[in-house]
Amino acid sequence: MPDTSTTTAPNSLEAVYAQAKGTMAAFIDESYRTPAQAIGGNSFYVLTAVLFPLAKLDDIRKSLRTIVGPGRWHTTDEAQSEAGQARIIKMAAAVARAGAVVVAIQNPIPTADKNAEAARGRCFEVLLTQLCKSDSLHAQGLVVFERRRDTSQQKSDNQVINALRRSGKIPETLYVTPATPGDEPLLWAPDVASWAVRRHHTHEEDRFVQPFNDKGCLHKLQASS
Repeated sequence: MPDTSTTTAPNSLEAVYAQAKGTMAAFIDESYRTPAQAIGGNSFYVLTAVLFPLAKLDDIRKSLRTIVGPGRWHTTDEAQSEAGQARIIKMAAAVARAGAVVVAIQNPIPTADKNAEAARGRCFEVLLTQLCKSDSLHAQGLVVFERRRDTSQQKSDNQVINALRRSGKIPETLYVTPATPGDEPLLWAPDVASWAVRRHHTHEEDRFVQPFNDKGCLHKLQASS
């Protein structure tokens, strides 16, 4: 079982982190409602990158761990209570102070894309292409995204990343690696940011996304199909 109290890079990623270059690293997670789930509502896919200074990752882990305590974080679970909702806002404020948030959104998702796999691929394309074009990421920079549990989904993600490399939309040398939030607490950051954007989209509720707006650090990209 991974050490859930860690404030340093997980052993499984240390080698990649040590080789990464540039000033920023990107941590990616998603929130979505597939066409199959969108009965009575709009389908959407939100893919969120939180950019943190590469030299300050240990300090940022420590600040997030201070809010969460010794356990693990999942924003959806926190949202079930008033105390948890207060922690969401506190977590969002901590993320906003430490980094920048870039969100690729596809809304709606075409009905033929029932499981939103094409939407995810398109959001990855738009997000990573923009981060590389804008020089937010070094050609040998670091991208960590949450690993999905299903092996077919993992294969799909690998195919998307490899296609972006072959097409030249992202550098061959860019480190793009999956990880779990249990191993890498910095993935809590895009989790809370994605949830806040989702909540604003589905409930028109501003309080969770407000910490990002207050810092002017939330940037949205349209990922049309």
